[in-house]
Amino acid sequence: MSNSHDLIVVGAGSAGCAVAITARKAGLSVLVLERKPFERIGHKICGDCMESMELDWTREVLGVDLEPSVVSRGLGGRVYTSDWKGFLRIPPTTSSRAMVDRPRMGAILRDAALAEGAELRCGLRVQDWIIDNGAVVGVRSSDGEFRARCCIDASGAGTGLRARVDLPGQFLERRGEAGRMAFAYRENVVLEEPVSHPDDIAITYDLAASNGGYVWYFPFSPTRVNAGIGGLAATLPWARRLEADMRARGMRVKEREVAGGAFLPARTFLSCAVAPGFLACGDAACCVGPLDGAGIHSSMLSGHLAALQVVQALSQGGATVERLWGYHSAYLRYCWQKRIWHHGAGLAAQEALRPMLQAVSQSDFDALVKHAEPSTVEALYKLDLRALPPLVRMVGSMATRPRLAFTLARGLFHFVRLRRHLTSYPDSPASFPCWEARLKRMLAASGIPVLDRET
Repeated sequence: MSNSHDLIVVGAGSAGCAVAITARKAGLSVLVLERKPFERIGHKICGDCMESMELDWTREVLGVDLEPSVVSRGLGGRVYTSDWKGFLRIPPTTSSRAMVDRPRMGAILRDAALAEGAELRCGLRVQDWIIDNGAVVGVRSSDGEFRARCCIDASGAGTGLRARVDLPGQFLERRGEAGRMAFAYRENVVLEEPVSHPDDIAITYDLAASNGGYVWYFPFSPTRVNAGIGGLAATLPWARRLEADMRARGMRVKEREVAGGAFLPARTFLSCAVAPGFLACGDAACCVGPLDGAGIHSSMLSGHLAALQVVQALSQGGATVERLWGYHSAYLRYCWQKRIWHHGAGLAAQEALRPMLQAVSQSDFDALVKHAEPSTVEALYKLDLRALPPLVRMVGSMATRPRLAFTLARGLFHFVRLRRHLTSYPDSPASFPCWEARLKRMLAASGIPVLDRET
């Protein structure tokens, strides 16, 4: 058994590296365990797109400059109708985006963690947690056992490690993914001819082809594109469906650089992500946009906040549930420079809109695209009273589609209600059962499957 550390982090992705960087800056001894080889850290199925604001946050808050990984920036966005004849354009002045070289970005975060003094061990698989006196005190891995004063699961959505935290009587949500997972397949391709939208990322909600999700084309350059398709998890010929869509758009592939698929959460942030000596962050805590699968920044933010909470807990004497509890509110209510507003709650509440989108027909959804305003999309992420007018106007513009207007209004009602409830996360475990019971009632009313945390 190795010498003890202050903190063990499982996973060297965006979340795990953010944990290590923040914890080391605060003086904790940190051990990061990663199953991939050193040179493969950062290689992940991803849309490779970030908001410019998120790059600013990473530099100013995390202290890491991702600029060397940026391939293109200042991109706007387009949401197309299913026939690609109409679209809603979101100009970069509303929400500017950048395309990044994902492996390069991962290497920058990895090297930043190492530069801060984190210890990194690669090529091993964490198999289980070590439980002692009712708390997580370390991990068992293919390379032996490691102990620490606290452990963080940043291993992603597919490892199942969180389910192995066997601590009866704790509120930690160990499972709960059934029916609330998505699947995404993407290819980085070189095209024979330029795309029609070289200055914009583009998506279309083809509900049938994507099983309730969408198809995306994010340009690195006019002829090099991250193309993907994703929706609710199902056994579908995802690669063939994407290929068919590209053919229908007149896109002829000259070279496929990389391809692959992965599962990801399509649900709210965990109702409880902590236990004695344990926290979950990143995809392991479902810090992913339930509608669009965006998760790079949410992973880094949750990792940063998890590390800060551990630093505070250890300075107070130990990683008890009570001392780790503030992590939830810190993530759900996170604000930054008036550019991020209640980030976690706004993102997680989007899950309330998913049943609404799955209930509408393709023609109704295309009507939504035609009637929406650029500010409407931003409002779904940063909803406050100032963002309500564009949403209300969109509902009002559906007078010729009363059923759609009612469905949309109902979905927005559940979205606002869920978001408000998430921002009222209890300040202590004592109030959690009542808060969670109300959360489950809200999810059920929205049409979202609700499972016991142990199921």
